[in-house]
Amino acid sequence: MRLELDHVNIRTRQLAVVRAFYTDVLGLKDGPRPPFGHPGAWLYAGDRPVVHLWLGTEDDTAAPPPAGVEPQLSHFAFTGDDHAALVGRLRAAGIPFEEHPTPGRDVLQVKLRDPEGNSLHIDFTATSAPAKRAQQAEEELTCGGELAAAVDVPKAWAALMRHVAVNLERHAEWVGTAGADARREHDGLLAVAVGYRDMALAAERAAEVMSQQRDLPPIAHDPGRRDLARDRAWMKEKIALQRALADLLSSHAAASAQALAAWDEESPT
Repeated sequence: MRLELDHVNIRTRQLAVVRAFYTDVLGLKDGPRPPFGHPGAWLYAGDRPVVHLWLGTEDDTAAPPPAGVEPQLSHFAFTGDDHAALVGRLRAAGIPFEEHPTPGRDVLQVKLRDPEGNSLHIDFTATSAPAKRAQQAEEELTCGGELAAAVDVPKAWAALMRHVAVNLERHAEWVGTAGADARREHDGLLAVAVGYRDMALAAERAAEVMSQQRDLPPIAHDPGRRDLARDRAWMKEKIALQRALADLLSSHAAASAQALAAWDEESPT
């Protein structure tokens, strides 16, 4: 009888976060899943669902291990074919990782943990030529390079804030100042517009400084100063905040589209 490892199953109470890690960072694809009647996800490598996610809850009925038995699953692993792409995504997401050669094999392991703390590694064919390895190291993003690579975020935020400020100022002009109530709304709109323009200026300053860090040389980081548990907690909160902001902006965009559709239906004056 021939056996093949089919999949790993991970119980998690933060389904969206863990799914995003395995898809956005590691590159698996969210795909079809049987109707189990319980939330979860099947994540595919090619046409195989190699990672199964199961939403754990307070009333989970999964049987605990027998008394005196402690499961000893150490880790699981994948093979990959684009080391530079994975490392770039890990660094962009701020996810800690280590690289280790495999003794006696032409394999480089990229070791890391998922948002639930599960240990895993992705194996790549190692480069045997030292010169090529050195070239790859030079091409990898430094901390300054990572900042410069993310400059589009504050630039986009500045453009949105400035765009909203323009509308607030036009609205204030539309309201006018004929009467106490009108003046109060007029002045309030302009005050909010000033706040939006301040946010735009701050974001533009951040973008400029981030761009200036592009040529920072690589600097060795002291592992003794790293608090991995703190950084993992920070990363989880960052992901939650990013997704909440994305949902909020998407909701506002939908409302704006509805307003535009209503304007299109108005008769010309």
